[in-house]
Amino acid sequence: MAGLKSRDLAFFERARKLRLTGARIAAFGSTRRNTRTCDDDASIQALLQAETPVVTIFGKSWLLHVTDALRLSPAENLEIIEDTVRYLAARVRI
Repeated sequence: MAGLKSRDLAFFERARKLRLTGARIAAFGSTRRNTRTCDDDASIQALLQAETPVVTIFGKSWLLHVTDALRLSPAENLEIIEDTVRYLAARVRI
């Protein structure tokens, strides 16, 4: 993902104008890639570009996925998850 597509940007722009009382719009994505920093990861930057009050991310939690799909140690995977959460939490304010 190289950032938000124009139709995605349009959706989030319109969604910001909604007067929601019982719900919040959330951007949803993955943790940063292991070869990038959060500043350089297009997916992380797209989550911020959405300017939503909530950002939801997922990270690998099954050891098989961590070691075989990502080819990371469990410690490296947890570091990526922690780094991504810390980065987003510092930039997304409710």
